[in-house]
Amino acid sequence: MLTKKHFFILTLLFFFHNSIQAQKTINRESNYANSNDSELPLWVREMYKPNANLFLVKALYESYFKTNPFLKNKHTQFYKRWVHSIQNMVHENGVVQYHN
Repeated sequence: MLTKKHFFILTLLFFFHNSIQAQKTINRESNYANSNDSELPLWVREMYKPNANLFLVKALYESYFKTNPFLKNKHTQFYKRWVHSIQNMVHENGVVQYHN
């Protein structure tokens, strides 16, 4: 039978593991593009910046696809994973603070 102490420890381990996995995903996949590549849409460049702002990226993403057809690609796929994986790393101002 799990005690409250055991449940707490398991919960901490779960969140710690997910945090590490999210960081590995972000580090690996951020190599998809360079934030200085002027051929990429602005939302993509902003997303790949080391000090990305979630609120800005979301606004640019939504604005871009209001006037451009949605094409599924590595950037749109990464966007979905990125938004999901950084939820616990976003400051009130939208800046993503990646864990070391």
